[in-house]
Amino acid sequence: MLSSLTDAQGGRTAALAFGTQLASIGYLPDVFHSDFHASLRSGYWVTATGRYDDEDSAASLALLLKSMGFDIAYQRCVGDVPPCPPAPPP
Repeated sequence: MLSSLTDAQGGRTAALAFGTQLASIGYLPDVFHSDFHASLRSGYWVTATGRYDDEDSAASLALLLKSMGFDIAYQRCVGDVPPCPPAPPP
């Protein structure tokens, strides 16, 4: 994940801007609303990239993206429960 922003933080427009930045360095962005994924806290516009079979692969990409200026990049399972753990409490 590259961003998770509420409407008050710029929401969809800001998430799409992160997606444009991501595409400019060769990664396919995925912009979506967190309400559609049980593993995520609701109320956020998310920018993400990649699908990985394990957490280590996703963590490696997050570190690479951090080194490229995406300071808040982190790995997160996006999907339904199971196989992803439930969303953390607010």
